[in-house]
Amino acid sequence: MVGSVIYCWWLWCIFFPCAQAADIQASARISDGETQVGQSVRLDIIVQGARNAEVPNDIKIKGLRLSYIGRSMQVQMLNTQVTSSATYTFSVYPLQAGNFIIPSLQIRADGEIFQTQSFSLKVVDAPSRKGISREKTPRRFRSSHSAGTKLTFGILSLPGREAYVGEKIPIKIQYYLHPYFSVRSISSTPSLLGEGFMVQKMEEPKQGYQETNGVRYTVLTFHSSVFPLRAGTLQIPSASLVCQVLTQPLPDISQQWNVTDTFFQRFFGTISAASAMQKIEVKSDSATIQVLPLPDKKQPVSFHGAVGNFTLRAEVSTKDPFPGDPITLRAIISGKGNFEQIRELDLDAKRGWRSYPTLTEFKRLGEYGEKVFEWMLVPNVEKNSTPEVVFSYFDPTLAKYITLRTTPQVVKANPAPHSIPVPTMASSPSLTEKEKWRVVRKFVAESYQPITRRPEFAVANGIAILALLAFVGVQSTRNFKKAGVGKVGLHRALKASLDKASDPYTSPEELYSSAAEFLRLWAQLASGKDMRGESAQEIVRAIGLIGKESELALEIFALYEELSYGFRRVGNPSTATRASILELLRRRR
Repeated sequence: MVGSVIYCWWLWCIFFPCAQAADIQASARISDGETQVGQSVRLDIIVQGARNAEVPNDIKIKGLRLSYIGRSMQVQMLNTQVTSSATYTFSVYPLQAGNFIIPSLQIRADGEIFQTQSFSLKVVDAPSRKGISREKTPRRFRSSHSAGTKLTFGILSLPGREAYVGEKIPIKIQYYLHPYFSVRSISSTPSLLGEGFMVQKMEEPKQGYQETNGVRYTVLTFHSSVFPLRAGTLQIPSASLVCQVLTQPLPDISQQWNVTDTFFQRFFGTISAASAMQKIEVKSDSATIQVLPLPDKKQPVSFHGAVGNFTLRAEVSTKDPFPGDPITLRAIISGKGNFEQIRELDLDAKRGWRSYPTLTEFKRLGEYGEKVFEWMLVPNVEKNSTPEVVFSYFDPTLAKYITLRTTPQVVKANPAPHSIPVPTMASSPSLTEKEKWRVVRKFVAESYQPITRRPEFAVANGIAILALLAFVGVQSTRNFKKAGVGKVGLHRALKASLDKASDPYTSPEELYSSAAEFLRLWAQLASGKDMRGESAQEIVRAIGLIGKESELALEIFALYEELSYGFRRVGNPSTATRASILELLRRRR
């Protein structure tokens, strides 16, 4: 039965895509049409029946701040009919009081354009006490706490106020919620959106309790890390936590109704404590860090951007392989730092070996991590030891560069034999002179002709000569185009990438993708070799960028990789950032 259902569903997906496309629907809904300043509401965009959908990622409404929270998917199969829907959730945060219109939004789904309905939102002034919803706090709750008691607040903690470019900076964000609130779910983890740094994925929160000013708060603690990308003053913005809470007012019913019996006190108290579910947003404070540049003096050649404190060790898969068999060399880096920037290691003294990188994997262990690099080594000559692995990093505690080398692993490796002995066959007995002449006469009798006089010889030689002439012509044409036509194509590609990046309405993904492609083509023209697959550091070195221009180019590649692999969502760059990127790209002129 299960197999039949799966088979029918497969046939439906293959042969009826048009019917599915016809059922695409796009709509929107808002959680509340009235709110107050500082109290967020939720905007949901629902797309049903579409395989791919694109929603606006930068919705601007004066007086409101819309932030993308996330997407949820729902797939349902009933009687071989498959329906799917995707919900894109935005947080609408009012900045001022007034009546606002959330306009109709344009949704692109499976190549078609759909429009959602518009909404009106009424925003009133916030009450004097921050952090609570529009619902009034019970009278007993207001009277039993001082006016200075905070219902919610957040604290962002840093280990220090100075760091180097690329250094891992642990951060701790704590959100305090009054006993009036009971957390039921977290809509989204806190997000740090800013420029000049990368953010590590937030860990799962830990819940605890802490007494402050006589109030026992519920504390949600998040841990993460940031990595500065450029020197100067770095502003870490406040992080917002959106969560569903249950309000739990406990008014004294027995005093209001003069009920003295214990049973009736419990009964009426239970009825009166009817809780209300609502969504709240809690913000942490911000912080400022002074970022120091990495010293250029005494920077090792094997340094590729690693900052932290690491150890290095190596091991091999076998020490006595069969002749010609490869050996797997593993290098393990352990420690604490920016493992994301450790993308390659150098092999030293590898003469006599052919090396092929095969694997890179990373495992996080709390604050620490472990990254493994593997190479397949094939000997060209007899070798007794493996190459050395060289790794350099900058230690921010010691403020200097450190180079680590592994001890060569003792092996006994030999190349594959070049020839295989062929067994000789016993020679046949020699013919007599009479028998030889008999064979010759028989060969002549069969109208033997020399091979040079046969038509097959002429045809084969003609084909060979034509193929040789065609090959020479093609090679000459290619050599001619390499100097002229190839460069023309690169210049055209450069202009196309620059025009795309210069468009002020281009999305962040297209901007950083076009800028990264422009820098790669620039490096290809400068170095004369194909730069596809090369690291960002190699591309910057090929162009010859230094100082702030080098840092900006590396930041472009870092953001492009994050957008390509979906590490995080990058906000729309500011006008100043766009101007800096375009100024760097136009420098090539």
